[in-house]
Order: sequence, then structure tokens, then C-alpha cells
Amino acid sequence: MELSVEQDEEKKDYYKILVNDTCILNLERSELRHFIELCDNAIGVGLEEKDFSMSADEFGDMIAKARAAALSADPDEDCEMCGS
Repeated sequence: MELSVEQDEEKKDYYKILVNDTCILNLERSELRHFIELCDNAIGVGLEEKDFSMSADEFGDMIAKARAAALSADPDEDCEMCGS
């Protein structure tokens, strides 16, 4: 499996996540950072297992919140959702 992340040339601050050269997600920078944080937290190296699953509605709400924060935030400030 080949995994890569590329900047979207059509949308500023958007990134494509590709698996085997197929785009599976196209996220705004803060959404991508939050997605990476969720994946990282789900790895749980040496920790007790936790359920990090979320419904499609919960994922949609997270994306909407991240977009609203990205649009209203000062570009030099850290993201409140992921701290980056």
C-alpha cells in the first residue's frame, strides 16, 4: 500500500490523502491536522484499548467545527481543536 499527502492545487490550504494514487480525502489544513491527531490517538501504543470510532454525523460535525474555526481564526494563531 502506498500512502501520500499532496497539496490540492485547486483549493488553497487543502490537502489530498491518497492511497495507491486514489484520493480518499480532501481536507483543509486544520481538518487534516485533526484527522492525523485522531489517527495518532487511536494507535494506543502500550495503552489500554479505547474506542475512537465516530459516526458519520459526528465526523461531519467535527469537520464543520474545524472549518468554522479555520475561517474565523487569525491565521497566526494555533487551532483550538488540535493545537497546531
